[in-house]
Amino acid sequence: MQFCNGLRWPETFQLDTARLSELMVGSSKHTVIEARRALIEAGFLEFKPGSKKCPSTYKLISQISVESVEPEPLPEEPTDTEFLEVDGGSNDIRCYFGFTEDTEAELHKISSLLYQEFLPDKRPSADDERRVFLYCMEQIGQGADRKIEFPERRKELLAYAFGVARTNGSLNWGYIDGIYRNFHERGIQTVEDAYRYDGLRAKKNGLQG
Repeated sequence: MQFCNGLRWPETFQLDTARLSELMVGSSKHTVIEARRALIEAGFLEFKPGSKKCPSTYKLISQISVESVEPEPLPEEPTDTEFLEVDGGSNDIRCYFGFTEDTEAELHKISSLLYQEFLPDKRPSADDERRVFLYCMEQIGQGADRKIEFPERRKELLAYAFGVARTNGSLNWGYIDGIYRNFHERGIQTVEDAYRYDGLRAKKNGLQG
C-alpha cells in the first residue's frame, strides 16, 4: 500500500516479484507469492501476471470500499466540518472566516491537481471546489486572527478517497461522501490510519502472520 501511495493511488500499477520481495523486508519469494494468492482470494487484490520484459500488474481493492459504501443524498457539508465558522451562515465558502484571495488561489490549485490526476477530462466546477475545500481545510486561530489552512494529511486523505472511488468505478461525490462516512465511523483521519485499518482487517481474516 505504501508503494501504491507513493504513486498517488493509480488505478493499476506494475511491479515484478523480485522488487516486491525487496519491499517486503525479510520475506522469501514463496512467502510473497502465498501472501499475494491469499489477498486475491479474499478480494483485496487483482493480479495480472507479467512476462520477462513486462512486470506483473496489480490493482488494490481497499477495505474501505469492500465494506459497502452506500451513496446517500449529498449533505450540505461533510460531517467532520460542522465546526467551521461561517460569516452570516452563507454556503458561499468565501464567507468563511479567514478565507482570503490566497486561500482561493490555493484551493483552485489543489482542485486542479486533483482533477488532473483522477478526472483529466473534467474541469472542477465551483461546487467541486467547494467540496474539496470542505474536506481539505482547517480553521486555525481565534477571532480576527483566524486563518484557513490546507494540511497535507487532509489533501492526501481526499486523494486516497478519490483513488478508492475510481477503483470501484464510482468516482462521484456521493460515493466519496460515503467513503468519508466510513472514515468517520472508523476514526480514520489520515492515509496512515486507512493503511492501519486495512492491515488489521487483513490480519483478522488470517491474511497476515
